[in-house]
Amino acid sequence: MCEKVSLPKMGITGIFCGGTEMNAQFNRFAREELVPGIDFVPTYGNTLMGLASPKPFDPADNYAITYYPPLPRAVFEIVNPDNLDEKRDYDERGRVLLTTLTREFFMPRFPERDEGFRAKPCERYPWDGVRDLGLYAALADSVTVGVY
Repeated sequence: MCEKVSLPKMGITGIFCGGTEMNAQFNRFAREELVPGIDFVPTYGNTLMGLASPKPFDPADNYAITYYPPLPRAVFEIVNPDNLDEKRDYDERGRVLLTTLTREFFMPRFPERDEGFRAKPCERYPWDGVRDLGLYAALADSVTVGVY
């Protein structure tokens, strides 16, 4: 679509993109080559969580994507995949555990199909996040990734 029409001329100022894995390389490609000048916003979420917001874009992050859960509805823990009670330190890779609490529903420590690096809080989101998110390696043969 980016090759066929001018998105800015159509009045498009931003794009939310989710439903598939996105890494720093794709984030750079989208921002610099596909939709330059348009706010590109990677998203991560599901029915249990809602929508996790990305850390505001900063080129100093080398295009890494860091997501922060929608507190108070959802909280991430990044844990050792072989021992879900062992929390990872900041910048260590682990599996995402999701706790969801709404008026209607409580799901504690649900093992997501994803893994990533535990990320420190940032100014906009003063709670833990997850960086460089991807499919949990042990599920690679049994899970189809993409928009479905």
